[in-house]
Amino acid sequence: MWVSKGWGSSFEDGISWKVGDGKDVLFWEDCWLGQDALKRVFPRLFSMCPIKDAKVAEIGSWSDGVWVWHLAWCRSLFEWEKPLVDQLYQALLEVSLVLGEADKWVWKAGGLQTFSVSSAYSLLRRDCEVVFSPTYCKLWNCKVVPSTLVTA
Repeated sequence: MWVSKGWGSSFEDGISWKVGDGKDVLFWEDCWLGQDALKRVFPRLFSMCPIKDAKVAEIGSWSDGVWVWHLAWCRSLFEWEKPLVDQLYQALLEVSLVLGEADKWVWKAGGLQTFSVSSAYSLLRRDCEVVFSPTYCKLWNCKVVPSTLVTA
């Protein structure tokens, strides 16, 4: 199990989407705008959207080189739901899609832009303040014949 102080309880807590053209990122399901999926931030709007598994690229279009959002609902909105839509549009203003650039995963650990096993190990090791006993150190430093060379 992946557990790291400050990074949540799962590997997914340590990564996020960086949206390029939006062709690979699920609009409602993936964490690409803030710390949580939009379906959790706006559950009422999610319940009213006609296409729950739509990609970001399917929720808008390019117009004269500018991305324009086209949100649709299964029914007319109640007055009290309109501020929720306004909040969603405000959040979407923070996103700039890039035509022709692929979406990619971003590794949040230590400001690194790409994931590596080494960076994950360093993050986990930094969180563990383990003091090894002298016996443990001797065990790992002893010279033994590798098991592949042992014959019966």
